[in-house]
Amino acid sequence: MEFSRKIKLNGYDIHEEGIVLKMLVIKDWFFDMVPRVEITLTDSKDVLYNLFPIQDDGIIEFEINKNVQEDKKKNPLIVTFNILDWESSPIIIGTNEGHNHAITGYMNVFDLFHPNVTKSFKEKTSGDVVKDIANTLGITYTKKFKDETSDKMNWLQIGQNNHDMLKYVNERSYITDDDTTLIYVNIEGELVYTTLKTECEKEVSFVGQMDQEKQADNSQTNFDDETLGTGENKDKPVFYFSSTFNKTLGSHNKMATYASKSTYYDGTLEAFDFPGIGNGDKLLNSLSQRNLNNVNHEVTHFEFGILNGGDNFTEGVHNEFFHSQVRHEYTMLNFFKNSLTLKIKGNNLIKKYDVVDIIIKEPLTNEINEVHSGKYLVGGVIHTLGDDVKFETTLFLYRSGINKPSLDAENLLLDAKRLDGQADR
Repeated sequence: MEFSRKIKLNGYDIHEEGIVLKMLVIKDWFFDMVPRVEITLTDSKDVLYNLFPIQDDGIIEFEINKNVQEDKKKNPLIVTFNILDWESSPIIIGTNEGHNHAITGYMNVFDLFHPNVTKSFKEKTSGDVVKDIANTLGITYTKKFKDETSDKMNWLQIGQNNHDMLKYVNERSYITDDDTTLIYVNIEGELVYTTLKTECEKEVSFVGQMDQEKQADNSQTNFDDETLGTGENKDKPVFYFSSTFNKTLGSHNKMATYASKSTYYDGTLEAFDFPGIGNGDKLLNSLSQRNLNNVNHEVTHFEFGILNGGDNFTEGVHNEFFHSQVRHEYTMLNFFKNSLTLKIKGNNLIKKYDVVDIIIKEPLTNEINEVHSGKYLVGGVIHTLGDDVKFETTLFLYRSGINKPSLDAENLLLDAKRLDGQADR
């Protein structure tokens, strides 16, 4: 897969004007609803100053091909982004002869970020609202889970743009106590409505492994999009050449899988709720990083409502409206806390929310690292290429814990069955 280096800015092919692409980065993250782009250009003739000036909300356009081999390129995808921010600086300090331009943009989805509107969605579920907004935006709506959400009500969009309204609905929708909905626009321009469990329970899309020989191989045949005679995609392993493990969110990493309590105030009543114990901590790992002494004890407490600027109504909303706000934050913080970062050869076949199975071997013994090997969810994808940069893809993989204890075994829940015969959480 490759990106075309012939970039158009407001319809003009800047490559033909002698402008050099130094860097192109596309970021597709779980916490962004739409993909973002960062571009660095060298404009030695000041064409973008004199002929085609950069403007806010200008259009950047380029092509994506899924295969680098000439005879296999087919139906390239045309991708467009709106310019959000840009900065220009002289190529040589102290002169005005030629400039470097750094441009940041977001995927072009008409009417997503403006204007602000006021409207109501009467007696509709969150899925209905998302579908209606997708129709307003003029893009394809894709729902990836079978069950319907239990959140029919009068949804109010008061002085909000469609992006903020989608975020508002997503955080208050209700599917189950241990799941949460996700809304995003993919690189193909579809608005996707799915759930975290739906994505985690998919079949493995790619098998990854550390292979010293393959990581030195410049061939990209392992990402070929050919199919077998049966019509099925052939196995496409991920040979990665760099990896980083990290745990995020600090103290929340140590307490997110225990009992949590929420309190909300709406001016008429005060209510309490326990959103759950261990929500999602078994999605992609067999054992979770939990302290035995804290199981079934309240360790987190969320408060919101009119006393701290929140919603000031109860009547007319679905039964889980307030609780869902807590469950959404709880589930997202709980799951996206342990990450594995991989760098692989550039390709566009691996997508956000693909499930990958990573086999990690110890470099000296060649034994499988059972602590960190296993299934991960792709939460972020970054494509990078440029004049001086070989095309590569960075993957940010997430899951809610580790497979088994490591050196800090005394601080881990080794086996849920040890807890007086309680069911596995």
